Amino acid sequence: MSKSSLILLTGGTGFVGAHVLHEILTTTDHRVRVMVRSDSKVDFIRNSYRDQGSERLEFFELRDMHCAGSLSSSKALEGVEYIIHVASPFQLKVGDNRKDLIEPAVEMTRNVLEAANEVGRSVKRIVFTGSSSAILNPLRGMVNRDHTYTEKDWNPFTNAWLASWYGPLSYLTSKVLSERLIWEFVERDKPRFDVTVICPAIVYGPLLHKVDSASDLNESCRWVYELLDNESVPKDKFPPFCDVRDVAKVHVLALENEKASNQRYLLCSGNVSWQKVCDSVHDDPELSAISKRLPVGRTGFDTLPKPLAVLDSTKVVNHFGIRFRDWEDSVIHGCLKQLVELEKTWAKGGEKGVKDGI
Repeated sequence: MSKSSLILLTGGTGFVGAHVLHEILTTTDHRVRVMVRSDSKVDFIRNSYRDQGSERLEFFELRDMHCAGSLSSSKALEGVEYIIHVASPFQLKVGDNRKDLIEPAVEMTRNVLEAANEVGRSVKRIVFTGSSSAILNPLRGMVNRDHTYTEKDWNPFTNAWLASWYGPLSYLTSKVLSERLIWEFVERDKPRFDVTVICPAIVYGPLLHKVDSASDLNESCRWVYELLDNESVPKDKFPPFCDVRDVAKVHVLALENEKASNQRYLLCSGNVSWQKVCDSVHDDPELSAISKRLPVGRTGFDTLPKPLAVLDSTKVVNHFGIRFRDWEDSVIHGCLKQLVELEKTWAKGGEKGVKDGI
């Protein structure tokens, strides 16, 4: 990569995308063009980086990125050498699963590929945010099975109509259809650029994006927030996890790593249960204020399902030398503690920037 390449970033105002932006601006000399649907969050981002690379930050407004040809007909790709496409819906409860979840994810992916191929003359690589949902098999119990998943595995469920009847399955299907589209495009069109797909497990960690109320929380951080003032320990929804800072780091490292050319990577730090989180907080005297707001549950009881599949991240460790954060760093110290502080700003009607959030 040249000393100061221009990177187009989609989804930069969201949970994962905000960390990708932070990683670019604080660890590289590259410029980044953040694609936004409106200018409502632009000032927040600018203020967050007023002392950290704001001169390398620019914005491009595109309201209808999911519409065919919208990206190709814009000037968003002018001078762009690399694209990091993070934008994709992650909501399990929407009005219309097919129209609000599956179709936007697939069509945004298609538009990025086609625009890069048609007008992105300087584009060298696209890094896509995928998901372990495209790897795990819902027809065989997802992670509730005795199996080791690797990048060679694929979620076999691709029926959008059937998936649209159930929110969680719709999300899984949106990710597998989007990623299938990527590899089919590469095989069929043989573009001049190459691609990398990052497939993390459920992502936790600190928030850098604009969150004005609990209703603005992304799905995974909402799960953590729901521990507070809960009378009982919630049922574990999906134990495999990864920290958002590790996910962002891999996205940026993938831009210049030759090994990442036309590769997919499965990212998983390990497994976490809500009972373990509650036990750890209750055992830490420095977290006594938070402890009072958490349920006790069955102290010391292992609630993780048996059997529990392994999500093997050997490939990403070997290619990037990444060392994953553990669940206490990610869920408790990274996310839960910050959510308690964020509550205070919601009550006051304030907001936090990057330096407050990390």
